[in-house]
Amino acid sequence: MKKILLLMLSVLVLLSCKDEEPVNQIYLENGQIDLAVKTCYQLKINRDKPTATATYIFSSSNENIATVDDKGFVTAIANGHATISVKESNSEQVATCRINVKPFEVTISNKEITLKPDEMQSLSVTLNPASSINQYVKWETSDEQIVKVNENGWVTAVNSGEAYVIASCGGEPDSCKVMVEYKELVINLETPGTLKEFLNEDISKLTITGNINFVDMFTIRKSDKLIYIDMSKAHIVSYQDNYYSNNENELPKEAFMNSNIRICLLPNDLKSIGESSFKNCKKLIKVNIPQTVRTISNGAFSDCTSLISIQLPNDLGTIESSAFAYTGIKSIIIPPKIKKILSQTFEYSRISSITLPEGLESIGSSAFKGSSIEKLILPCNLKSLGNHTFSNCLSLIEIHSLNPIPPSADNTTFWYTYNLYIPKGSYDKYYIAPGWMEFKNIIEE
Repeated sequence: MKKILLLMLSVLVLLSCKDEEPVNQIYLENGQIDLAVKTCYQLKINRDKPTATATYIFSSSNENIATVDDKGFVTAIANGHATISVKESNSEQVATCRINVKPFEVTISNKEITLKPDEMQSLSVTLNPASSINQYVKWETSDEQIVKVNENGWVTAVNSGEAYVIASCGGEPDSCKVMVEYKELVINLETPGTLKEFLNEDISKLTITGNINFVDMFTIRKSDKLIYIDMSKAHIVSYQDNYYSNNENELPKEAFMNSNIRICLLPNDLKSIGESSFKNCKKLIKVNIPQTVRTISNGAFSDCTSLISIQLPNDLGTIESSAFAYTGIKSIIIPPKIKKILSQTFEYSRISSITLPEGLESIGSSAFKGSSIEKLILPCNLKSLGNHTFSNCLSLIEIHSLNPIPPSADNTTFWYTYNLYIPKGSYDKYYIAPGWMEFKNIIEE
């Protein structure tokens, strides 16, 4: 009888084992990983038996330390620990990975390098502790006017001098000293128009004295590697041919247009800067305008996007249309002798701060359209404003008009979302004046 019972029990056990299916377990490829801040990492799910229909839900125990998206893409946010969990949507199975966000020590491959302007060199780092993961390394430069570096450690020499490239990975940084050296030509030009006989293609800095003309500036314009020009002690003489001409002490039309010039010191006795003379010089970062200059012509510096500052001479009398349009200039003081700012002069520039002279009488159409001006003070002698003069100035929050009589304007002169401050007793005039009545907030002060 006992034998029969044992036999039946064995059969039941075998039958029950046959009905049970083995668990198709999920797990993450790594149970623990170390990441530096800002490093991203793609988690990989493994399971005993692959299945195409499974869906997963990811979560982080502390999103201040590490986040994860619905595809398992982890981003390290701050130093600390977090657990990333993944759950199969149709079961209770959960797999986890511990994320350790920590600093890494870095060592740059070179401690010192020497480059010429526009030369490039790649730097790399080793990490401690070593990591098979592509950790985020932050690259910086101590002076972008001398050297630049991209997110992959590629260094580009800009101008002569010394700067440091700095790398960090959440911990102590390491640095590489970069020395940028010019190949320089210093010349006193005895015969104007003959610079091309002396300037070879390897020269990156030119210091020139003597008499020069349009032909010499055309030679400079066509020299791809020439980026620093000092003509402060040179004298521009008159020139004329069938196509080009310039007067004495006048920087010719299109003199350096589209060139690679970064720094230019103009002649000390210069009187006029010609039309489009620096137009589209995208790399221009510094230019001196001598106190002797009286006229800056149409489009002289337009599209000089790297030019962020400039000082205008006190006796400057004329700034023509589009002279500084689409530049990177952030702040400027308009000299006292300027009576008119013509159309599009600073259109879509990056100017956030401007000082206008008391004697200014008119500002032309689109003169500051699309600029970054934040606060505007219109002088008391201003009589007229053109259409779209300050339209699309998205950063502008307040205007102070000092003239008790509203300058002429139209309903396109401004965008009317900011406050208008006017002299006491002038509200009734501004309230009915075209181009001013559209303001919703008019405040006497």
